[in-house]
Amino acid sequence: MGRLARRLTGAAPLSPLPLLLLLLQPAYAPLRLNELTALKLFYNTTSGADWTTNTNWDMEATSQCGFVDQSIGKDWPYVAPELPRPDGPECIRSEPCAWNTKWHGVGCVDPCYAPTDGDNCAFGRVTLLNLQRNSLTGTIPESFFDDLINISMIDVSFNYLSGTIPTEVGKVRNLRSWNMADNAFSGSIPTQIAYLGNALGYGYDNGGLQGLTSIDLSHNNLTGIIPSQIAYLENLESLDLSNNPSLGAPAGGNLALNPGIPTQLGLLGRLVNLNINHCGFSGTIPTQIGDLSRLSMLYMHGTNAGLQGVSMRISGTLPTQIGKLGNVYTWRAGHNLLSGTIPPEIGRMHVLNHIDLQENSLSGTMPDVFAGLSRIEHWDTYGNHLTGDLPPSIQNCSILKYLYVQNEQTDVIRTYACRERIPGLGNPSHSPVIPSKQAGMKTNWYVQAAEYYRYKYASACVDMFDADTAFNALSGDV
Repeated sequence: MGRLARRLTGAAPLSPLPLLLLLLQPAYAPLRLNELTALKLFYNTTSGADWTTNTNWDMEATSQCGFVDQSIGKDWPYVAPELPRPDGPECIRSEPCAWNTKWHGVGCVDPCYAPTDGDNCAFGRVTLLNLQRNSLTGTIPESFFDDLINISMIDVSFNYLSGTIPTEVGKVRNLRSWNMADNAFSGSIPTQIAYLGNALGYGYDNGGLQGLTSIDLSHNNLTGIIPSQIAYLENLESLDLSNNPSLGAPAGGNLALNPGIPTQLGLLGRLVNLNINHCGFSGTIPTQIGDLSRLSMLYMHGTNAGLQGVSMRISGTLPTQIGKLGNVYTWRAGHNLLSGTIPPEIGRMHVLNHIDLQENSLSGTMPDVFAGLSRIEHWDTYGNHLTGDLPPSIQNCSILKYLYVQNEQTDVIRTYACRERIPGLGNPSHSPVIPSKQAGMKTNWYVQAAEYYRYKYASACVDMFDADTAFNALSGDV
């Protein structure tokens, strides 16, 4: 942002957010020396010379080359008077916050915001660092978050950073968006995340300030558990911890030591997106998941055995409280160890468009839930122990495009086939490493049904040919 300033005289008091966004008359306010030093250290520890883009990152830059009165006047907002700069205008050419020499990926606000930054508001502050896909390597120094406490957006995703997440991250009190995805960070998520964004307030909505809203730490090597302190981030809307193979994994392989998915997630009432795909969680789905009334995307897909060192295998039954998630559009929980029956409460998830429960250990009959799922396009319960025919209400799914179920649940399609062999099924060389509970290849039954339903009207099979013939592999001469 350009550095601008403006005096307000005789004006009505302004709410905090407009104060942050004021377009003010031009004035020079150099960056605080400790923040400039933090940027230089970050550059050096992440191989800045080898970044894809490092425009204007000047390690010889000096801050505060001008002289600025740091006192606070009686009028608010106070604009510090600019004093003569003995070194001339050229002294600001290396300033990260100067509009004409701004360092690549660095954003600033000037002047700062006294209620959160304290009395020393004569200097600018770094509020954004966006260096995604920029070939960063090395580690983030511990002092980085200690000095850049005013930053509101961090995006260093899709780089090659390693090491642990410094506990000092909890000092970033104005943080709104935190993205460190697709790196090689290891270690645990620090409990200090409880303090992220706390200077912006909790639960203050209606267009005002609010705390941290987005965390993306996916595709790293994080271990340990999701700290229970995450419950303090009550304004969080998106949480992506996916593809951390050992995150949530039991210590030493002892399932008794694994707390699993924390129940505290149920306290994140504003959460819209939750993604824990391909981690190391076991245990059960907590009933508190049903308290996430705003949730739209729920991803908890397991890990295929043998693909990664630690496999995610959520077990237990599906809680009936899942039916309270009336805003969920996509729910993926395939390739786990879920057992028991499919709760009929799923029929209350009226917005549901895509459900994936494939390759679990679900049993019983298919509940008659489709009458309440008018928006369903993709249903996948393939590779379970479900029995019985599909319920009649499936005929109400007018926009259904993908239907994956067991062969045993397709009596209606077998009947309509009228001695015709179903193509693509009964493959005797079906790979044994796929944890399917049945023979034959996975087939979209809705497509099959669309092709064979016409037989219902062409003729009636009074004495249907042996149904198994339609699905099992052919043998002998044909």
